[in-house]
Amino acid sequence: MVNSTGQLSVVENMSDETVRPYEGTIIWSSSDDSIVSVDKNGRLTLNSKETSTVTATVENGKTAQCAVTAFDLYGLEIDPSPVSSLPVGTTVQLHAYAIATDGTRTDVTDQAQWFSNKEDIATVTAEVLVTLKKQGKARITAEYGFSAFCSISVPNASSPYIQSIGITGADTISVGKTEQMSVAVHWSSGSTETADRTKVTWSVSDTTIGSIDSSGYFTGNKAGRVTLTASYNGLTVTKTVTVADDTKLFQTPAGAGTIYKKTDTDSSGAQAVRYWIYPDPYNPNYVVMPENDGSKWVEITELLNGQ
Repeated sequence: MVNSTGQLSVVENMSDETVRPYEGTIIWSSSDDSIVSVDKNGRLTLNSKETSTVTATVENGKTAQCAVTAFDLYGLEIDPSPVSSLPVGTTVQLHAYAIATDGTRTDVTDQAQWFSNKEDIATVTAEVLVTLKKQGKARITAEYGFSAFCSISVPNASSPYIQSIGITGADTISVGKTEQMSVAVHWSSGSTETADRTKVTWSVSDTTIGSIDSSGYFTGNKAGRVTLTASYNGLTVTKTVTVADDTKLFQTPAGAGTIYKKTDTDSSGAQAVRYWIYPDPYNPNYVVMPENDGSKWVEITELLNGQ
């Protein structure tokens, strides 16, 4: 944002893939002070909505540069944050999002500067993978104009920790219907709880087939299969969901193929629900045939008896 200020810093990428703040002398400069000016401490001021290159020169003569452009930035967020109750040895992927004044979130993970205040507890790599090293508390910092923090809490060996997570909810959802999906948190103690929905991030592989909102409500849009992905507390899990057209796909007993539902009229003229079996429509060789061309009609009781 024009007339706003921000703090720049220099970090070192170590041979063991960790990142730590540079503690020596830094000389700062800008390619155009009328656009972006920077003082001797790395504090920059945005003067116009254009781009300028800021250069940091360290004691051994090496330099690092970054392009700085002023836009209407409101703040910076790290996701997930905080991270807690995960055992030593766990690796967590963090992301940074720039928040504009209109609420738009832009992923700036690769552009932000990252470092840990306690690398003996939690380290962060250039790919922003955080590894939990030992019991204790640490803070991961991301800097991109603004600063954002992620608190890390690693339990001791005797304390319960999150062992895994899973997605709970229907495996098959009808077109036009909405179902609640949740994340189950499995603890080392053997207990299971439902994750706080406000702390779960959802995504779906194909939004034309199904969509999911921030609260985990999944809606079937058209027939097909999608992969749901849920992230919670640095852990990620997936689930395959089938979106079915109720006028066609009903259920699939083992070896029966795909069962199509139809309201039919029996020999006496009374209305009856019957089912048409045909091979799996997700098979690439599947061809839709007329309902009375080579199909087999059976009563639902026969299907349930495995006939």
